[in-house]
Amino acid sequence: MNFSKKSLASLISVVLASSQVFAQEASGQKYADTQEVEKITVHGALTSTPLSEMAASISVLSEQVIEQRQAQHIEELLNRAANVNFASGASRGRFVQIRGIGERSQFTDPVNPSVGYLVDGINYSGLMAGASTFDVQQVEIFKGPNSARFGADGLAGMINVITTEASDAPSINAQFGVANYNSWNVGVAAGGAISDATDYRLSVHKNKSDGFIDNTFLGRDDTNGIDELTARAKLNWQVSDNLSIKTVLHLIDVDNGYDTFSIARDRTTLSDEPVVDSQESEALGVTADYQGLEWANLQIQASAMQADLVYGYDEDWTFVGYAPQDTVNDPDGWYVEYSSTDYYFREREDSSVQIKLSSKDSVDNDWVVGLYYSKEDEDLQREYTWLSSPFLSSVNRKNYALFGQYKHVLSDTQWLTSSLRLASQELSYVDSNSLDRNLDHDDWGAELSYHQNVGDTSMLYLSLVRSYKMGELTARP
Repeated sequence: MNFSKKSLASLISVVLASSQVFAQEASGQKYADTQEVEKITVHGALTSTPLSEMAASISVLSEQVIEQRQAQHIEELLNRAANVNFASGASRGRFVQIRGIGERSQFTDPVNPSVGYLVDGINYSGLMAGASTFDVQQVEIFKGPNSARFGADGLAGMINVITTEASDAPSINAQFGVANYNSWNVGVAAGGAISDATDYRLSVHKNKSDGFIDNTFLGRDDTNGIDELTARAKLNWQVSDNLSIKTVLHLIDVDNGYDTFSIARDRTTLSDEPVVDSQESEALGVTADYQGLEWANLQIQASAMQADLVYGYDEDWTFVGYAPQDTVNDPDGWYVEYSSTDYYFREREDSSVQIKLSSKDSVDNDWVVGLYYSKEDEDLQREYTWLSSPFLSSVNRKNYALFGQYKHVLSDTQWLTSSLRLASQELSYVDSNSLDRNLDHDDWGAELSYHQNVGDTSMLYLSLVRSYKMGELTARP
């Protein structure tokens, strides 16, 4: 077992940012006239900010880009952004690396992701198996240190997904696709007004495929198949002129196969026990915005998520009888054919609350200040053929943070932005190997940037950024 604390500090960048180029990347379109540049807004920052005014490297992928690529899962979009990679080791690419920093797998060790994943403000970091892109309005990929905005999960970046918002305009969207390998997908989304003060949005998406693997031993072609169901619901309630409440509900049911280890290194396998990569999760998020205060706007966000995960594979890659006993050279039967499987059963519960005060729109020098709290509990049961009994572990984290941001306008074309996040984490870990540890650590993230508009479509900025990652435990049975 070891403990480590990581930070990515003192990153200085000087960039000439062209808002025209950013808009082209976001929409996948070319514009001959700079007057037709699309205005892109980034919602994942502490305040919604035009992309052309962000002192950070961000790829914004719009709904049009998703449709052009026929993407059904977030892994089919990540290679659209420069310096972004992912590793699977599972049925889907769930481990993201940005600029070379990020995890590649997870087994018995608890992991604090270096690159986080948010959907509608709900933290799904490490849970990208059910990352459907149907009815998604925008994907924002923050690159580089972003702990000042997102905390420890933003050490190397953040993927922020925003699904289509509820509105009073009646709408319906349907998608259907078929392909070889018995692949098909279908999605339906509908929205509109329930009353003068209440709007809704519902979406359901199913993606199914046999996959590209043939298991020649079992005579099956679906052992590495895809079977994913995602349902989302949004309800926006304008309680009064000053108070609005937005509610979002997510249901994910992923029952994918996992059979990719090939001795011949082709698309055929010989495993006799192909296993699974599944996720069943439910999540609820509520955001209340109150603008009745004379001096500030108040926003309260709360979320809760529960997930059951199963991941496993045939460790020996083959079937019993593939390498039988050599009765001539081993007449006494000392040789025992190797056969094993490795399963990981996880139960995860996350909850969070964020309270944020922000300046009124009429103020030139914008500011934000807030408090954040989250609780993450994860229980693991590993069932491995060669363990005398299952390996059990439990990790509990509590995260606290005080954060703020201030924008100081120097002139019509110049401004300074400063951000600071003071964070604390309490972690307790216990497992069946008699390891019992409690950790309590503090850290901080910060950003200081100078902005200078250059013409109508370009901005020059200089930034100094510090990012952090809280302590990790490594405990292998």
